[in-house]
Amino acid sequence: MIEKSYFDKMPSGEDIFSYKLTNTSGSSVKILTLGGRINEINVPDKNGNFADVVCGFDNANDYLNDSAYQGALIGRFGNRIKDAKFTLDGVEYKLFVNNGKNHLHGGKIGFDKGFGMQGHGKLAEICFSSFRFLALTWMKDILVI
Repeated sequence: MIEKSYFDKMPSGEDIFSYKLTNTSGSSVKILTLGGRINEINVPDKNGNFADVVCGFDNANDYLNDSAYQGALIGRFGNRIKDAKFTLDGVEYKLFVNNGKNHLHGGKIGFDKGFGMQGHGKLAEICFSSFRFLALTWMKDILVI
């Protein structure tokens, strides 16, 4: 089952929604349209009592100011790129520095801060997609030009 509900507003005034996906056993996950972040995962303990096992936030502002990537869909890269640069086919590319002298989790605007993800549910499936992060756009965001 898929349920869509209002979560909060972006500072710009755009609505943020959550999509709750529930399986036949009652376990569920809530995913936000703010960066595809996982806001809740509810699963049973050994006695069958359900509890949320995710350290999530209750509002958009906390997610937007989060430096620990709580529930985040990280990217465009996971982890660090040493010295915020790499070489591909003999060409050196310099990246945005955001972790000491390194590049962490996709740079200045990672997927975790992306907005505009649209969820489309059909039966027991859901597909999130974002047109904000097309190849040229994300290259512009992470490269130092």
